[in-house]
Amino acid sequence: MRKNLLVLLLMLAAMGCGAFGQRTYKHITVIQADSLINSKLDSSLVILDVRTPAEFEKGHLQNAVLVNFLKRGFRKNLSKLDKEKTYLVYCRTGGRSAKTLKKMKRRRFREAYNMLGGIRDWTNRGYDIVVNEKKN
Repeated sequence: MRKNLLVLLLMLAAMGCGAFGQRTYKHITVIQADSLINSKLDSSLVILDVRTPAEFEKGHLQNAVLVNFLKRGFRKNLSKLDKEKTYLVYCRTGGRSAKTLKKMKRRRFREAYNMLGGIRDWTNRGYDIVVNEKKN
């Protein structure tokens, strides 16, 4: 009985250290973020914009999903996201997205990346953004 329990515990520990238990949380450059976007052209990548709606309307990455970091209920909205997807998180300069990455780590998201420098660095390097036009 003890031997079976020990074997079971060792197997569970090995699974936790292997591919099934690996989780990734990294800060990446804009260039690395662009490569990530281009390498994940399927629906497994979620581009998460954590700025305000006003900032989002001024311009955002293509296919970005807005979850306002400053809005009450942000943590609850974050918890509603699919934890098995891959996330690229950004904000204006990288502060809110870095805090979001920490929250995602605590909630055990499988894979999340913070884009250092935010959308400011993205546009300064000449990458495209989508601008929402105001409707009258």
